[in-house]
Amino acid sequence: MGKYIKVDHYGLEDAAGKIEGYMSTYNSLLGQLGINVEDLGTGWEGLDFQTFKQVYNGEEGVKNAGQNLSKELLKQAQFLRYCAGLYKQAQADAVNRAMSLIGQ
Repeated sequence: MGKYIKVDHYGLEDAAGKIEGYMSTYNSLLGQLGINVEDLGTGWEGLDFQTFKQVYNGEEGVKNAGQNLSKELLKQAQFLRYCAGLYKQAQADAVNRAMSLIGQ
């Protein structure tokens, strides 16, 4: 007896949509955080604020980490959609082959 797997491609597409929705909200909040950091500078001047801002905007800072997270999660959503398409096509191919065996 052959081995098989059962894949719910609708579930993969749903998960991708949820990731994309989450990332839309996340990116909006990340943008607002950047505005808040700038606004913070109006009342907090001096070297300590400049240091804080450099850390926030730096290569290892919150802003960059957030942008990297966003990019990676969106790549995962794209991959889930890609996999869903492959499984959907494999399922259609299997049905078509089975139908051809019975002459339909």
